[in-house]
Amino acid sequence: MPKSLNPKKICQACRLHFYGDELQDIAVLIDVAPSTLTRWKKTDIWINYEAKLIDEWHQQRLHLSGGSSKAQLTRSDLSICVRV
Repeated sequence: MPKSLNPKKICQACRLHFYGDELQDIAVLIDVAPSTLTRWKKTDIWINYEAKLIDEWHQQRLHLSGGSSKAQLTRSDLSICVRV
């Protein structure tokens, strides 16, 4: 395990977790130990990116609902480009 953090991988893992993937599955997919993901979840990179995902989700929901609370979002509705 490298000592330095890889922001791109952290954001990728955060995005997958936000969409509902389990940490075990994410660890296999991006080739890191599950304990690494647990540690990454505590970093500012993860916390800030997760906040951006949540904000974007709320904006999409408001836009799609047009004031209605019955809007349904899918994974493809929320497409955020990772720019690190």
